[in-house]
Amino acid sequence: MAQEKYNGWTNYETWKSYMEFFDGYRVDERIDGDYCYDRLTEYLGTHDYAYMEDNFKDRLANRLFTEFVDKVNFDEIADSVNEMSGIENECQMCGKPIDYNQLVCSSICHEASMR
Repeated sequence: MAQEKYNGWTNYETWKSYMEFFDGYRVDERIDGDYCYDRLTEYLGTHDYAYMEDNFKDRLANRLFTEFVDKVNFDEIADSVNEMSGIENECQMCGKPIDYNQLVCSSICHEASMR
């Protein structure tokens, strides 16, 4: 079953994570999805999630949280933060500026990335 977009984002989880944690977030240099994942889990790790006791409600809350985060498209969030910060997207192979919905700048770079 194909997953539907939510408010223009990959899914509800990505949209909600962006709105709650990254809306208005600005950076001085380009970030990636791993950076966004680390910031979110670091933030949440400093709150109640890190101190859960070993009981059914805590295990359930932790499982639901993990299932939610696993659905988040952190690369999409990073692209949005970069764009809102005025940082250009770069080709993964040569570093040239490209549109945010692209990974590489040309068919030559695309072929090189497939090797």
